[in-house]
Amino acid sequence: MQAQGLASGRGLRPINVARVRSSQLAETFSGLPAGVSKYEIKAWLQAATSRAMGIGRAAKKLLQNLVDTAAPDAYACRGASDGGYNAHMGLVVFKSNRRLAEELEVGEEAVRKSLKQLADAGWIAFRDSTTRKRFAQRDERTGEILVAFGIDLRALCARADELRELANVSEAEFSLLRDIQRNISSLFNQLRVFAAHPCFGPYFTDQEEVLRLADRMRKSRNIVAAQEAFIRLVDRRSELEILFCDLAERGLLEANYRGAPIESSHQRTSNQQPKNQKTSGISFGEEEATIDGFMAEFVAAVEAAEACAAEMSRDGVPNLSEPDEHPTPPSVRVPGVNQMLKTLPDVMLRAGVEFHASSLFSDPKRLLDGYANNSAAVCGLSRAEIQDCRATMGDQAFRTVAFIARFKVGVASPRAYLLGLRNKISLARLSEGGDSIVLDLNRSWFGLYRGSKSEVVH
Repeated sequence: MQAQGLASGRGLRPINVARVRSSQLAETFSGLPAGVSKYEIKAWLQAATSRAMGIGRAAKKLLQNLVDTAAPDAYACRGASDGGYNAHMGLVVFKSNRRLAEELEVGEEAVRKSLKQLADAGWIAFRDSTTRKRFAQRDERTGEILVAFGIDLRALCARADELRELANVSEAEFSLLRDIQRNISSLFNQLRVFAAHPCFGPYFTDQEEVLRLADRMRKSRNIVAAQEAFIRLVDRRSELEILFCDLAERGLLEANYRGAPIESSHQRTSNQQPKNQKTSGISFGEEEATIDGFMAEFVAAVEAAEACAAEMSRDGVPNLSEPDEHPTPPSVRVPGVNQMLKTLPDVMLRAGVEFHASSLFSDPKRLLDGYANNSAAVCGLSRAEIQDCRATMGDQAFRTVAFIARFKVGVASPRAYLLGLRNKISLARLSEGGDSIVLDLNRSWFGLYRGSKSEVVH
């Protein structure tokens, strides 16, 4: 509900509840709290987000300009000699809309809209003259402002404590946003490695859309959109890792690009059949140059991803997509990650499946997760069931169980076996005796490894 103001001149100014409250705050303002100056107000205003303040970014930029305009002495004044209507006149900014538009490099209409937004949000008040013009009357001898008409910042100063709280919350949000952006940048580089892979790139069908989203969100200031995009990118990376492991197990990726040393064009033998030579109709030399170009792009993407990970580790940025977010119950004994990496190749070899470490998986846990998720999918688990098993068992226990269910000889129904172990671990999590070992997956894993070694030897 709006009422009409009493100012005459060029029309009446609409007045609402927020503007009435701001005018009352401005007139009753008696000074900032002790220890608070113009520079604290500026710092809090810089830290607080426009969304938290209920205004737009353009309006916040205008408010920062108005705060800069008032002299520091005006903020330092703790009271007025008369204590009446004309107190703290130094906090009334009487710049015209034209001058504000020139300083902000926007149009006058944009300034008017931002002022209206600030007034409706209660961050400024209008102290109007009868003609609605902004001006000040000064003492002829001292130059002190006696009375001023214009944009009243006393409403902002009266809400200093509220602004400080918004700044504290916003600083926490900014810290989280920075961490999310850094993690999205890391994901962007990891996804670039998948897209640049000479053999796997064509299987990454939506690479343009995903990379565009990651590139846009690593510069976004919208924390909600960044969080949603981060979750989507993590899920997409997991899907690509599972697909890569599945293609590698089925032998659909060339061995040169699965962790083996990369050879240059002059090191390759001349009897190799150029890829896509028949369909593309290009010569052998041109195909070699194309492959070299793909490999250069792939190597550059790998180096960028490794440099980004090293920078994040050096700067102490938390890895928000840390694989082991679900701890394994202390009553369940599991093999370590390094132990599994040493023994998994023999376990998979016995089953006729090749194990390939690739530069796409710089983190050993991600490499194990890719093969474990793929093994669980081969056992018949859906994506939702895989996530549920990870949360119930713990990440390391899930990896172990997924491989045992798939590669253990004599398992009639791998799906039922895996879900049965999930239920058993769930009961072990609820057991009161945390020190007693209820389930020893470490022994089961090394039993599986010893059986694979004997079969390989004989």
